[in-house]
Amino acid sequence: MKMFKDNTDKSWEKIGKMGPYYGVLTFDKFRNSNFDDNEKVEFFRSGKQRIIRLIDRIESLVSFPGIALLIMAVVLGVWHFL
Repeated sequence: MKMFKDNTDKSWEKIGKMGPYYGVLTFDKFRNSNFDDNEKVEFFRSGKQRIIRLIDRIESLVSFPGIALLIMAVVLGVWHFL
């Protein structure tokens, strides 16, 4: 994909203009031409479900209260906002 060889910032800007939700989750239903309020709700619901599964998985492996949220904060970079 030539788009990614030159400048990733410009590539992501282009993807964002073409279809920001599709750029994150590449299912046809999330393309701009198909996207409506129902798809938007489904898009965010799917993200919440994935995060819940990830937290559950981390907590099943490590017995330290709150460790999953701490790990995700560091990995996702949200610790800048804490």
